[in-house]
Amino acid sequence: MSNPVLARLAAALVLLPAVTGCEAVSNLFVKQSDGTSLTSVDGLLDEVESVHVELALSRQRLAEAMSALRTLVAPDFGGDALSSYALLVDAVERSETQAAALRAQADPMQGAAEHVFAAWQADLSAFADDGLRQVSRERMEETHARYDAILTGLLPALARFDELNRTLRDAVLFLGHDFNATAVAELAQDVQAMDARAAEVDALFVESVDAARSYVQAAAMPGETSLARRRPDASAAASDDVGPRAAADESTAAEKLGAFPVSPAVSRSPSR
Repeated sequence: MSNPVLARLAAALVLLPAVTGCEAVSNLFVKQSDGTSLTSVDGLLDEVESVHVELALSRQRLAEAMSALRTLVAPDFGGDALSSYALLVDAVERSETQAAALRAQADPMQGAAEHVFAAWQADLSAFADDGLRQVSRERMEETHARYDAILTGLLPALARFDELNRTLRDAVLFLGHDFNATAVAELAQDVQAMDARAAEVDALFVESVDAARSYVQAAAMPGETSLARRRPDASAAASDDVGPRAAADESTAAEKLGAFPVSPAVSRSPSR
């Protein structure tokens, strides 16, 4: 006659694989449904939005610095030399600070994008339906292409922005020791070349601004169709072209989305 304890033990061992399998399926379901992937996608949207803000500000800061320099080297300059030079120094410092801010924001965006697209690629193998897997793969590739379009303008813009800021800094140093009619005449020819370079940088900024806007509009969750996605309190201070993280100074940047240069006047603002 069989031992009842052994019988119960054998029955438990028979059921163990089924229980373990159910737990594995449950754990897989929880892993895919806990919202972490969607949270990462939303985080990337935030990073793209922040880059959009910094790009708009970069356009403004570069335009201000170039405008201040053009004012000093204009043949008909009739202002106060010392105060105008101080405005140039301030504008160049703002432009340099903004270049650093743009680069600082671009780095986390690229990190977030690498995580999002790596996770999306890895999860394609989890689909049971081949047709839905293919649709997801195609949409991933389209989304990746929209993201790459941001980098197409952004990465060269960062390098050229830094280069132009170095040239602006040289102009500050030059005039700081030799600010007179003949020195200005020497510098005026360089300023014309700098204007052309600044226009090229601005065109790259515009390309990235448009690409960032396109990415957010395409990837935003339902009910979040603009760049002012979750902070309606900021809408009074910044338009959708600039984003919710910008204050009144950034709203000015939204107005500077036309051709470069934006204005012959130097805009003075208390913020960055």
